[in-house]
Parts: sequence; structure tokens; C-alpha cells
Amino acid sequence: MNNQVAENFTEMTNKMIGTLTTLQNINTEAVKNLTSKQFSSMEGLISNSTKKLEELASVKSPEEVISAQTKMVGEVGETMLNQIKENIEILNDSRSKMEALVSQEVNEFVEKAKKLTP
Repeated sequence: MNNQVAENFTEMTNKMIGTLTTLQNINTEAVKNLTSKQFSSMEGLISNSTKKLEELASVKSPEEVISAQTKMVGEVGETMLNQIKENIEILNDSRSKMEALVSQEVNEFVEKAKKLTP
């Protein structure tokens, strides 16, 4: 009986380590995706800002300056909102993967525990 308990404990420990590794992989992938999106957004914002500054150099009236600045602020705001939406999608996807994994592991643990009880 003691061997069986030790084997079950070892099996459950190994399973838990595997689950933690999978959770860490999900986290790592989410961070990579978020970082990639951030760099992409920053590159776009820098490029867009450079173009807008070039446009500002050619304006001739205060109204044109205000119009160009307003357009630039609107575009930056839109870019930021899109970035936020993409970040939320990445985080929701990671959360769903984690929830599914943990739920599966808990269910398997409960079923195994039921089989071990007399």
C-alpha cells in the first residue's frame, strides 16, 4: 500500500510540474505577443509622427496647424485604442488557455482521488 501511495504522490507531483511548465509557457507566449505588439505600435507612431511633423512644416496658417494637430491627435488616439484592444485579446486568449488547463487538471485530480478512496 505504501508503494502505491508513493507512486501516486510522485505521479501527481510530476503532473503538477508539467502543468506549471505549461502555464509558464502560456505566460511567456503572452508576454512575447504583447511586446511584439508594443514595438509594432511604437514604430507606427514614430513613423506617423515624423510624417505629421513634415506636414506641419508646410502649413501656412494657424488654422492649418490646429487642423493638422487635431488630425494627429485623433490618429494617435485611434492607434492607442487599437493597441489596447489587441492587448486585451492576447490577455483573454491566455486566460482562456489557463482556465481550460487548470479546469482539466482539477477534474483529473478529483477523478484520481475518487479512485484512490475506498
